[in-house]
Amino acid sequence: MEDAEKANLLNSYFNSVNVIDDKIEPEFQSRIADEVSIDSIPFTPDTLCKICKNIKPKMSSGPDGYPPFLLKNIVSVISSPLCRLYQSFMSMGRVPTDWKVAHITPIFKKDNSSDPSNFRPVSLTSVFCKLMERMVVSTMLDYLRTRFLTKKVNSN
Repeated sequence: MEDAEKANLLNSYFNSVNVIDDKIEPEFQSRIADEVSIDSIPFTPDTLCKICKNIKPKMSSGPDGYPPFLLKNIVSVISSPLCRLYQSFMSMGRVPTDWKVAHITPIFKKDNSSDPSNFRPVSLTSVFCKLMERMVVSTMLDYLRTRFLTKKVNSN
């Protein structure tokens, strides 16, 4: 089987198991008061450097072509301007269009490699976008831990 045929076969399989977003949000009863919110996400060079330390050296490049190991090695130099960019994107509520692009690559799971269902799709996205996402998640987790774990402990 030619490479193009294999790619088309995997593409057809991945599309067949893909879930299309119906844009309907499930009902979710909030467990926090309406006035509780995160006012801002602090993008600091120190936090960015800490997050970069956890980058796996063998992580693959996304569509932007920047290898994560390169970013890990130069983050101390670019962390400040990168944080300013992140802050700007957050204040506008937008990210670069290129960050919305992903390369889908099949990862073999087990058994027969000629069966497309034995592969899982992995999205390779921009390393800069991944770092921004990790900073947002880190801030949100810290916020939740300080607000809700301490209340839980104090209420017992």
